Amino acid sequence: MATTPIKKVGSRQQTVSRIGWLLLLWTCSVAGLGLVALAMRLLMSYAGMTR
Repeated sequence: MATTPIKKVGSRQQTVSRIGWLLLLWTCSVAGLGLVALAMRLLMSYAGMTR
């Protein structure tokens, strides 16, 4: 079975880029969940389900 050699081109830059994308996706997902929670809270408020 043939194997493909692993290339180590721009290893540090690639790692920083991946961490950047990870942080961007995490931030967007947290913001999205916050918006959904806010929308649900507003809908519940309009329906009279508040304390």
